[in-house]
Amino acid sequence: MSAAYVKVEIATGRRGRDPRIHLSVFSTELVALSITGHGERTPTLLLTRQQVLDLRNGLTECLAQINGEAPRLANAGGSWDGAERRASP
Repeated sequence: MSAAYVKVEIATGRRGRDPRIHLSVFSTELVALSITGHGERTPTLLLTRQQVLDLRNGLTECLAQINGEAPRLANAGGSWDGAERRASP
C-alpha cells in the first residue's frame, strides 16, 4: 500500500484515553478503518467505495433514529450471499 493521502481520527467515549477510530485513504479505491484503544488495536478493515457509502448510509440511519426521526433506509448494504467480493486475486 502507498502512503495515506488523508487521515481522520475520531475520539470516542468521554475520556482522553478512550478508543479512537482512524480512517485513512490509501488509494483511489480503498479506505482503511481501524480502532485503537488502551494499547490494543483491532484488525484494519479495508473498505471499497461502495462499502464506504453503505457505512455512511447506515450512520445516517442511526443518526435519524437518535434524533427521533423515522428510519429512511432499510438494509442499505443488502444481504451477503457468501460469494467473494474482490475482483482481484
